[in-house]
Amino acid sequence: MRLSRTETLYLGIITFAALVLRLTHLAIVRSADFVRQPIIDAAFYHAYAMQIAAGDLVGEGVFFMSPLYPYLLGLIYALFGSDPGRAMVIQALIGSGTVVILYLWARSVVGTTAALVGAAIAALYAPYLFYPSTLLTATLILGLAALSLYLFDAARQNPGRSSLLWLGGVLGISALARPLALIVMPFLWWEFFRSDRRQAAKRSGWLAIGALIILVPVGLRNLIVGGEFALTTSSAGMNFYAGNNPDATGLYWEAPFLTSAEPQFEDEEYRREASEALGRELTTREAGRYWFGRAFDWIINEPVAYLKLLGTKAFYFWNRAEFANNISIYIAEDESPLVGMNPFGYYLIAPLGLGGLILLLKRRGWAIAGGAWLWLIAYLTGGLVFFVSSEYRLPATLVLIVGSGYLITELFGALRTRQVEPALRIAALGLVLMPVSNFRTEFIARGENARMDYFNIANQMLAEERLDEAIHRFNRSLAIDPYFSEGLLRLGEAYFRAGKIDSALAVGRRSGLENPEDILKILQGQSLREAYARLGQGDFGGAMKEFSLAGWAEGKAAVETTRVSLLVFAKQAYEAGQVEASLEAFKRVLPLDTLPDPSIHYNIAFLYWQMGNPDSAESYAMRALAIDSMNVPTAYLMARIYNATDRREESERILRRVTPDSEGRHQLLKDTRARMDSLTAAGQWEKALTTYGHYGMLGYDTEPEDKIRIARLQIEVGNHDAALRLLGEAEPVLIADPKVPYLQGRAMLGLGRPDDALEAFRRAVALAPDHIEARLNLARLYLAKGSVDAAWKEVEAVSHMEIIDPKLAGKFQAILDSVKAKM
Repeated sequence: MRLSRTETLYLGIITFAALVLRLTHLAIVRSADFVRQPIIDAAFYHAYAMQIAAGDLVGEGVFFMSPLYPYLLGLIYALFGSDPGRAMVIQALIGSGTVVILYLWARSVVGTTAALVGAAIAALYAPYLFYPSTLLTATLILGLAALSLYLFDAARQNPGRSSLLWLGGVLGISALARPLALIVMPFLWWEFFRSDRRQAAKRSGWLAIGALIILVPVGLRNLIVGGEFALTTSSAGMNFYAGNNPDATGLYWEAPFLTSAEPQFEDEEYRREASEALGRELTTREAGRYWFGRAFDWIINEPVAYLKLLGTKAFYFWNRAEFANNISIYIAEDESPLVGMNPFGYYLIAPLGLGGLILLLKRRGWAIAGGAWLWLIAYLTGGLVFFVSSEYRLPATLVLIVGSGYLITELFGALRTRQVEPALRIAALGLVLMPVSNFRTEFIARGENARMDYFNIANQMLAEERLDEAIHRFNRSLAIDPYFSEGLLRLGEAYFRAGKIDSALAVGRRSGLENPEDILKILQGQSLREAYARLGQGDFGGAMKEFSLAGWAEGKAAVETTRVSLLVFAKQAYEAGQVEASLEAFKRVLPLDTLPDPSIHYNIAFLYWQMGNPDSAESYAMRALAIDSMNVPTAYLMARIYNATDRREESERILRRVTPDSEGRHQLLKDTRARMDSLTAAGQWEKALTTYGHYGMLGYDTEPEDKIRIARLQIEVGNHDAALRLLGEAEPVLIADPKVPYLQGRAMLGLGRPDDALEAFRRAVALAPDHIEARLNLARLYLAKGSVDAAWKEVEAVSHMEIIDPKLAGKFQAILDSVKAKM
């Protein structure tokens, strides 16, 4: 249906206004941090687009992040230069075009007037203004979503082959920008089945063919380049687990084993964690299946908790809060009055839009309203299946905006004709839903600000060693939330790296540490871990700098850097078939080892054996066994050497020595830990200690993590001195593990040293702000000292956390009641 001259005029004005608003917003924020400093996904897309613009069109591995947006961005960079600002201008054009497409769909559903009102709201809607100023997929997704809606409605009304192929193709393209777009297809299939069962299979088939025409080439690319067939990306299993696990919040949940939120590390770390859990190297697809399995196991075994989680997700989906897993709209509110003073937000369009869709269904029936409802339900389902994010629910806002336009139009129509009672019913339909979207919990109130935005930007600047800028942004984050523990720790690190030790110590005092120098120990431990990480990456200069920050003398750091670099080279040389070069590197490591390492001697012995020199192999293998007589790989190598030189009795003897105890050593330790944990959970502490004692009788060294296990048990049975000794031995290796100071605090309490215990619990909270037990112990100690305000601060921090353990929840309530009684 062609547009009338009047329609064209009004739509042109609205579209022009939409473009002017977006370009004006870009001009205002062009120097803002979130524009100049891409972070997390935006940083990944920018870097990937630069590679594509430079000619790397194929890439590496199976796609983990959706590929469409970086390829579009790469094309823009190739044509207009790699300035993100130019890409944002094109996104502003896409955003304005989305208003037009949305109108073309809406006019067939709600009529011309309501569609124009909806288009005007879309032109003004704050998130739609904000996202073009970011390097995120949101604007592209919205454009494709509006086009999908238009074709969606056309396919429902006239489900011919051509319309279905076009819709399937656009949904396939949308899936390359965000795979969640495919969530719409099952709902369309259901609609085909509901409306015409005889034609349902054929129509569903054409829809699927349209999508597969787009997706199969991507799957083949993934197979050829990455070795696995995946139609879109490999991240579904990880995202499903992030949204469905014992610690899931309903929002994006960052797994504790992730060292970084950056996408280029997330895929590998999820795969590595799954590989370690199963004891074998997994492919990307296998890792995805593992995480799906983990999530389903939890869902099946904890149905009540899962249902509660679904309720939380539904609440967040409809709530006004714009929860982001990249950059949030709240930072733009600080920079741009077009966003900050904008009255058109989710708090308004969610209740009005839902009311409008209910009214539309009542007055015009499913034949007209069904497409909008199916679209809304599909994206609500996507949030329930995975997790809720403001960016991920954006496609749903398209139909809510049109629903809002319809409700407003019908309301004014009733008022214009003086139909007071119908007008009141229409107004009530929108107003009655307002509390649903505008209900604010403490958690929501704490999240409706730019705290995490400034924190994440500061982290990126810290990584780039722009220390003064990082310090300024950390302070902006802390100005919003002065008790943000992680922000305080990172601010301390920024001061520490900038050589401003007094300022770092001041942060230690702000963190609640009585001994401010403890923060320096924590930061030095972080630098030491970073040094080894950089050595593994081959960044030897960076490693030297980190060793220096960790307090190592230059000579010691140089020796360690040389040692690790030789080990890395030895491994690489062996993998390249350069056995002699590898052997020479390992031999050069020997004089650099301050503590004799049997593995170095073993590797030298193994290489000599491969080179056909059994005498030298035996000599170095004997040295390895002199350091560790139960070293299994060396023992087996010695058995091979003995067999090759006709010393079969010696071969059998050494195998008998190691096989009973050592062949299953790792499995034995795993079983022992599982048994200990089971007994500990049941409160059978002495039996748990005895269980580990059987393993210790075999002569194996106690691992640091097991020292923590045993220390906890020693505390439970009253051996506090023994616990402190074990924790002292574990602390140098696990310097940043919050369990160490927490258990030290408990042991010190048992020895009647409350001041020392207080300091230990503070260190635990500095390392892990969400350590509930440590905070509760702090609250109890503060209360005993008469510091009611300090105790209240701790229980208030815990009140924002989800306590799953009923015993712990009871302890929290008891302490909370005690604090309130003294306030």
